[in-house]
Amino acid sequence: FDSAGGMIKSSPTDISHSYRNFLPSLNLIFDVADNQTVRFGAAKTISRARLDEMNASVAASYNQQPDANGNNWSVSGGNPNLEPKRAFGLDLTYENYFSEEGYFSVAYFYKDLQNWIFDGKYEVDMAGVADPLTGQIPANSKATGSGKVNGGGGSLNGAEFSVTLPLSEFTDVLKGFGVIASYTTVDQDVQDQNDNDYELPGLSKSISSVTAYYENSGFEARVSMRHRSDFKGDVYGIGFDTKQVDIQGETIVDAQIAYDFGEAGIKSLDGLSVFLQGQNLSDEPFVSTQGDPLKVGDYQEYGSTYLLGFSYKL
Repeated sequence: FDSAGGMIKSSPTDISHSYRNFLPSLNLIFDVADNQTVRFGAAKTISRARLDEMNASVAASYNQQPDANGNNWSVSGGNPNLEPKRAFGLDLTYENYFSEEGYFSVAYFYKDLQNWIFDGKYEVDMAGVADPLTGQIPANSKATGSGKVNGGGGSLNGAEFSVTLPLSEFTDVLKGFGVIASYTTVDQDVQDQNDNDYELPGLSKSISSVTAYYENSGFEARVSMRHRSDFKGDVYGIGFDTKQVDIQGETIVDAQIAYDFGEAGIKSLDGLSVFLQGQNLSDEPFVSTQGDPLKVGDYQEYGSTYLLGFSYKL
């Protein structure tokens, strides 16, 4: 604000920041027996901050009374000096292909999380910037910034079990019938930059899915159900600011029927297949709460979706 002309003036911001990371990875495959494999992986990875979190545009104000940090300036906005999130991960998987169509696997994963990104305070140098009300350059050029900061970390580990089981393994009467199932469990121990417990968004304690199918002579039908437990989630608020909320678990049911004319032996229509899909047949809503199941912040019903289509391979 220009006290003399009564006009609001903006000034460009030019901030540069660079970083380097060495990201080695290792993948090993061991054939321990016929149709049995053990896989091992290790890797150091990074995940860059979002562009809105690194936005160089900030709002600054000068207060006559210093804050708790002894600074008169206060700044809010993006933090271009953010470093990427870093993690070191280990994966170990056992796979067993017990038949041409049958398969099961057991996997364990572990991640050491470092340099996460949280809401916090940081210091900004405002040297040479004048108080917009008086036009004078204050002696104290330090500012307290509010926005995203690096810090905290922790660990994440879990296991996944999956199986594809054709029921013809038990009797030829059930030829064409089968089940595909998986179960994943995740444990996390993460602290923010103030050593307070923190839950990573998007991670359910458990996720399970099961699909029952029938395939024979070009005809295919399957029904799938996926369930995930409650989890934390980041949602956008006013001005696209994100906030973390509790999202209730959900159970989604999908189904599909399809027919492949070529597989059915109809040579004149070889390459043509048609399908009908139904998604979210249980009309499961999306529900978020504010720390209490009775304090519903968002309730959305999307309904069921039906798709009818075909494909043709030349």
